[in-house]
Amino acid sequence: MHHNTLHAFEDLPFQDAVVRASEVLGTRPFQTERAFAEHLRSGRIRADDVRAVLAPHDEVDGDVEVVPGGPTLAEFRFRRLTTLFEIPHGAGLRWLLDEEDVRHRCHPLVGDARRAALRPRSRLLGEVWEALERQRPPAPAAPAPARRRDQILLLLGVDTDEFVHPVLIRLCAAFLDQGIAYWRMPDREDGLLGVFRRLFGLPTERPDPVWSGLDRVLREQAAQGWTATRTVVWALHALQVPEPAWPATIRANLLSLRGWAGMVPSRGALPGGAYLRRSRLLRRGHGLSGPG
Repeated sequence: MHHNTLHAFEDLPFQDAVVRASEVLGTRPFQTERAFAEHLRSGRIRADDVRAVLAPHDEVDGDVEVVPGGPTLAEFRFRRLTTLFEIPHGAGLRWLLDEEDVRHRCHPLVGDARRAALRPRSRLLGEVWEALERQRPPAPAAPAPARRRDQILLLLGVDTDEFVHPVLIRLCAAFLDQGIAYWRMPDREDGLLGVFRRLFGLPTERPDPVWSGLDRVLREQAAQGWTATRTVVWALHALQVPEPAWPATIRANLLSLRGWAGMVPSRGALPGGAYLRRSRLLRRGHGLSGPG
């Protein structure tokens, strides 16, 4: 099933959408420099491709020297984009500083003559770095986790997602079925919440005590005609989530089950007649038989 993870960011230019999506989804927006370097080495990206991308920028200020007597901006940009130069961050940077002593070593690309010229001043870079670290502002405190699951995990070491997600994945997969399954999910037209209430509201004994009492709550909500909105608001109050934190909490919980939250509204409204027609066609195409 195809699903475009940038659907929610289609109002932005593509590059901005990729960056914004990476912030929300916790992913890397672009390939690493090492990957680009490998593409250059293999010829998938050519030097002419890089120059073509840089041409609009070079027309503006390409002749300007980076430093007096040094390379021009056009030369600098081209060399920068065609030379592997990964910049470490976070724990990787700290490890290099503490274990590899990079403050006092030249980069492998530095030539022998330049190394010899820099050797008498090898301690200078370390002194500059230490001076910068002394001026570094304190790191901001990490924000409190938006999800109660994350808070419980930090305090008790119990991951509630391990109980909930397997159930939700199976439920969403069956709910979103587009005609592959032999039997159509009952009451699918009532939406995902209605289906969940019907299935898990049955008065049966469940082997896992985590679900104890859930059936009674679901039956009461169904009897009172609770909407999805009312159910969500009730859950937020029950979890004692402050109202200003509701948007972040809802988004964090939806994102915790990657992909499914976006597919439910876009794929979950297939009418019953369309379901049956598609189901028959798929079975005929695969030489299958079954109900309907």
